[in-house]
Amino acid sequence: MRYLGLFLIFVCCTAGGMALAGGVTRSLSLCEGMLAFVRHIRGRVSYYKAPVGEICTSFQNDAFRRAGLDRLIAERGFVRALEQERGALSLDTDAYGALREFAGRLGSLSYQEQIADCDFIAETLEAAIEKKRENIPAKRQIYSTMGLLGGAMAVLILI
Repeated sequence: MRYLGLFLIFVCCTAGGMALAGGVTRSLSLCEGMLAFVRHIRGRVSYYKAPVGEICTSFQNDAFRRAGLDRLIAERGFVRALEQERGALSLDTDAYGALREFAGRLGSLSYQEQIADCDFIAETLEAAIEKKRENIPAKRQIYSTMGLLGGAMAVLILI
């Protein structure tokens, strides 16, 4: 029975490390979805001049759907959805602040300002995504290794 408990501790620690490693990938896919959302907004503003509510509800993205972000945006609005999912996006402070300001100004600027704002946010998100892509392999390796070693160390301590 004791060995079963030790085995479960090891498995739980390893699974925790793997979950953290998966969270890094989830964060990247949410940021890529956010970039696609900004491009969708820009396209709708420039071609259709649709109302903000219609633009937000017409966007379809798998990462948004899995995270429930599409539902949050439709129910609570873009700004509140960003505030709620800030940790999942894991953007640096400047990129998150720019995205939040963009969400707050959405629909209140002139046509040219709205297009320029979309372009600026798209560039900001592209830079953040590129930085995330560079860091993903190292972070995944670190989290996986930490989970495995943490579980092994817990088992050794308890033996």
